[in-house]
Amino acid sequence: MVPDGGRVVLVLHGRLSADPTSEDSYTPWELFAEAISHLVSKGLIDEERLDSFDASYYTPSQEEVIEMIDKEGSFAVHLMETYAIDIGDEDIWSDATRYANNIRSFTERMISHHFGVEILEVLYDKITDLIIQDFALLKQNQTRSLTLLLC
Repeated sequence: MVPDGGRVVLVLHGRLSADPTSEDSYTPWELFAEAISHLVSKGLIDEERLDSFDASYYTPSQEEVIEMIDKEGSFAVHLMETYAIDIGDEDIWSDATRYANNIRSFTERMISHHFGVEILEVLYDKITDLIIQDFALLKQNQTRSLTLLLC
């Protein structure tokens, strides 16, 4: 139950494009997938173990978020802003490590439970290396966030 006059502020990873396959949909899970595939190719993770792993992640567009809020009906969108957050600057290694630690913060428990703790350091080191490559190639130096004030 939502109290009268209640407000909620949401900040979530989103995309500008209506197309879910656009570059705006770039997610940390893509880095994870590339890193873990590398570990499979090196024989550090069994391919069947990888095939049994499923982690859903979706970056909604502004329109999708508004539609879902309207459909649910408890709140109305009072304000919505989309902004880009720079995740890379002059110190690529430091930024890559920070970004990899961010990914680790929401994946480590799930990964250690499914694949075992013994792969964690190798996996997150590989993710850091991939982020450095991404930043160096300027493939991805911003992530999109949607900020909503719901009344």
